Amino acid sequence: MAFVPSVSWNSRSITHLANYLSQSLPMNSSDQSDLAENMITMARVKLGDRPQVNYVAGDFEKFDLDGKYDVVVSSLALHHLATNDDKRQFYRRIFASLHSGGFFFNADVVLGSSDFLQAVYMQQWRTFMLRNLSPEEIEVKWIPKYEAEDRPAKLTDQLAWLAEIGFADVDVIWKQYNFAVYGGRRR
Repeated sequence: MAFVPSVSWNSRSITHLANYLSQSLPMNSSDQSDLAENMITMARVKLGDRPQVNYVAGDFEKFDLDGKYDVVVSSLALHHLATNDDKRQFYRRIFASLHSGGFFFNADVVLGSSDFLQAVYMQQWRTFMLRNLSPEEIEVKWIPKYEAEDRPAKLTDQLAWLAEIGFADVDVIWKQYNFAVYGGRRR
């Protein structure tokens, strides 16, 4: 898609993603949402105070998706929804907010389709973190934080939910162990 009239971003890390997409896809308007005020501030620095960009600091679950969007992008946010039903309901809201032909992309933490794969993914994530963190920090800080705060769902389930809701062309765009980018299109 060469032209995007309106975009909604919901993210824990909107700065990098919003900057990339705003340079790649010219748009008439954009809504940027993040729970953390400092992330909104960083997005303002990266994107500038453009009149077509609306910055909203607040809980994405309460974000007004009543407008119609051509693209909705979420990054490292939806895995914080407490239950699978909450995730399905939010996907329904996103679907309803899209124009015909609009796209939804989600970059997020996901679970493997089996206990075996999930164990492999968690070991690979630990190995990745060891590049910059001590084993103690990983096991004392990051893994407990993940277990306490994150509620990812199986990627295979999420793809099925998107299709059941009515998204077409549902697919995985990128995946590395327990991180994936996936989405679909509203016909």
